[in-house]
Amino acid sequence: MIGPAPPALARAIAQVTPAVEAFWREGRQAVVLDFGRALGVELRCEAGAVVVALSVPPDLAGAARAEVPGLVAAVAARGVMVARAEVRRRGQGAPGR
Repeated sequence: MIGPAPPALARAIAQVTPAVEAFWREGRQAVVLDFGRALGVELRCEAGAVVVALSVPPDLAGAARAEVPGLVAAVAARGVMVARAEVRRRGQGAPGR
C-alpha cells in the first residue's frame, strides 16, 4: 500500500494545476517545468488536450502515481482536458534528467 505523498512532492504537485491551466490558456505547444528534486513536469498539447508527464525519483514514483487522479480532476475542474497523465522515473527522458 502506498502512503501519502511526501510533503515536498505534494507541494510541488499542488503547483502543477495552475501551471497546466496557464500553459493551456496561453496556447503553448510544450513546456518543461522543474520543481527541484521532487518533481519535473513536461506539458504538451495533443489532439486538443494536454498531456502531463510527471518525472520523479524512483522512490517517489508510487506516491506520484497516487496523486495523478486528483491532479487530473483538479485540472479538469479548471476547464482543461487532459489527454493523458503519466509518471516517469527521472532518467527516462525529459523532464528532470
